[in-house]
Amino acid sequence: MMADLKSFHVFVSYRVATDAALAERVTDKLQQKSVGTDSNCRFRCFLDKQNLKVGEEWKQGFLSGLRGSCLFMPLISKGALKPLKAKYMNPARADNLLLELEMALEMRKNNDIAIFPLFVGENINGTYSQFRAWGTEYADTPPEGCKRSPKSILKDIFELQGSFCNPAEIGDKIPSIAAHFGQSVWPLFRHRWGNKDNLGPERVQGCVQCGQEYRDSENGEGSCTFHIQGKWGRAYQCCSQADPAGCQRRRHVHEHHNNYPYARKSAWVSSILQYTNKREVWLSIEAENYSGSDISVSVGHTLGQKRELYVHAGSWYSEWFKVFTYDEFVLCSLSVHSGGGLEIGTRTREDGSFASASWRVDSQNHIVGIDMECRSPTSQETGKGHVLFQWVEGKDPVLGEAITTQSPNVEEMPLTKPHAVERRVVYRGRLLTEPAAGDVNKLAKDQFCAGSGSAALRLKTRDRVRVNDRVWEKMDSFLWPVGVINVSDEAIILTEAEGYWGTEGAELTEAAKMEVVVEGSPEQGAAGGFPVTVPPKGTLSLSVRLFAQDATHPGRWFDVAWVAREKPVALKLVIKDAMDREVAIARPFRNPRNVLKNARGEREELWCFVDEEDAFQRVACTVTLVEQRKPERGVDVRIPGRSYKYDRPALRQIVYEALRANLDAVSLPWDSRDGAFEGQAWVDRRARRVYALHIRGESKSGNRMVALFPIPDYAEPGGADAAGPVDPCEPVTALPVASTSGWTEISQEEKIAVVEVPVCD
Repeated sequence: MMADLKSFHVFVSYRVATDAALAERVTDKLQQKSVGTDSNCRFRCFLDKQNLKVGEEWKQGFLSGLRGSCLFMPLISKGALKPLKAKYMNPARADNLLLELEMALEMRKNNDIAIFPLFVGENINGTYSQFRAWGTEYADTPPEGCKRSPKSILKDIFELQGSFCNPAEIGDKIPSIAAHFGQSVWPLFRHRWGNKDNLGPERVQGCVQCGQEYRDSENGEGSCTFHIQGKWGRAYQCCSQADPAGCQRRRHVHEHHNNYPYARKSAWVSSILQYTNKREVWLSIEAENYSGSDISVSVGHTLGQKRELYVHAGSWYSEWFKVFTYDEFVLCSLSVHSGGGLEIGTRTREDGSFASASWRVDSQNHIVGIDMECRSPTSQETGKGHVLFQWVEGKDPVLGEAITTQSPNVEEMPLTKPHAVERRVVYRGRLLTEPAAGDVNKLAKDQFCAGSGSAALRLKTRDRVRVNDRVWEKMDSFLWPVGVINVSDEAIILTEAEGYWGTEGAELTEAAKMEVVVEGSPEQGAAGGFPVTVPPKGTLSLSVRLFAQDATHPGRWFDVAWVAREKPVALKLVIKDAMDREVAIARPFRNPRNVLKNARGEREELWCFVDEEDAFQRVACTVTLVEQRKPERGVDVRIPGRSYKYDRPALRQIVYEALRANLDAVSLPWDSRDGAFEGQAWVDRRARRVYALHIRGESKSGNRMVALFPIPDYAEPGGADAAGPVDPCEPVTALPVASTSGWTEISQEEKIAVVEVPVCD
């Protein structure tokens, strides 16, 4: 059956005895407005006084007008509803207003009409009073001609989205009525409009659920296919997308909404939560979870052309998010007025964490703000707070008050004075020294000569010697570039080479192994080895790799030589030709300076290290003070292979563990490469603060160090609500630390006996 064509945009329903004049003013002003984007089409309203035909039966006339209308707009006032109260209603007498309401509700079920009630207030002695006739004293018995009672019908009307109206300022309400019709009603019925001559091209819109474009005439139930929002990482049963619930089919929607979850909403929500230029946060309460993910609840409004109220609960990826336009806010107000619940939403996790928000109302049941709560499994208390705001039609919501009344976190108590801890190295064992320079010239002169027997060959070297190790053979490998020059007029054949190494004052030791590679040249051809010919007046480039073996070599060196750890070494290369003549060259080698690195940069506040005597290396731990935004304030700790950040949430987690286990010092789970460093956090449980890091290091050769680093004040401004400041506890002195290396606590005598070592060397 074909749906009825529409000939009226709005059906104005009212009680003649109380609201006839207001109904005429609404009709006259609305009919001066254009409909939606169809600028040539003006509103056409059905008003019984103007549109009922002479001699036509009233019921038949109003039913015809109702079927031909897109929107049913009843004027609901205290006076209009008075005859429907139990003590005034006569069941034997028909009530035309109630009959119109009942018929409109029936048509709405079949999508034949939309309903937008105007709740009309009163002006008494110049003072406006909002509509409040939400009571339950309406009659339970249907009057003549109606199938349902006034109480049942009005309950449904009160639950619909509508708008409050001051009859003295009705002209100010007309633009919002026209806007609501153009955005929410006209798209549903435009294709059923009877007179299409004054309609422009049909608008094309984008659907926020599926991302496709659509026209209202094509937007039937099931036109939109989309995926509901679910847990990430799964697959749809229908089309292998990333969610398990399959495809959903509804009508296209051009604005984001709260009616049901859909996958594309998550990207929109994420953009609001991640970019500060898209939202203004009024209040956020976060419950830190020291055993899992934090949970929070926040309230604010979006920024842009259309400002909407939003409520968010969960985590940064938005486990729960609702946004309200002004019309939706009014609908919530109407629902609360008519006895609906105050809850906006609640998010509860399996671990017991929860975050919730609910409307706050005044003594007259008007929404004046939002109450917020959240709690994690490690919260000390349930976090509570509220925002108070005002929202006037046509304007942005305005914040009045935003207060956190109870924090869920381990907040720091104010102190009478700082903790008495100095930043210093308390103890440090024997330090290694840099390799000695030695007498390089004397070494070269005493150990080597220029060679003998071949005056025709010269050996030269310029480039630095490169060194590496061979862990599996306990050797240092020296890569040495050498140039061979033939100054004679005859070709010379080179047959073999020998390598030696030694230290000052010691006998030369023949290299454990030597490799010689002849580099390619136009005269020589491709790279190769001995024997090789040096052309007359020609040159040859050799790449010599000499291996020096030492039984104590730990095999952990790069770019430095183990055999040269204390004194320089000299390298010797001897080359023989086919006539058994020799030529030699000597080259001293010392490890580069600053093998034992010291503090690097001005930001590093404490540089702790232990020296590994067996491997001749320095293992460092750096503690850096972070003076950034207040929530980030704290310290960074860098140890070999790892980096740890101790900002306010991390420090509060340590305090929580100390409170739970009654500890004054908490071991820090550092996974140091080679197990060199261990850390403790010293906790003042009364003040709920970490006030120092206690750092200990030990090398594999048994070298040790102990250092202290005071933690700066990281308390949040206006934090814990204490009766007053508390005195700081006495610093912890020598507490045992769980150690994987098994070394014992340094005694107090040791600490006293050791001379102070500068913080940075």
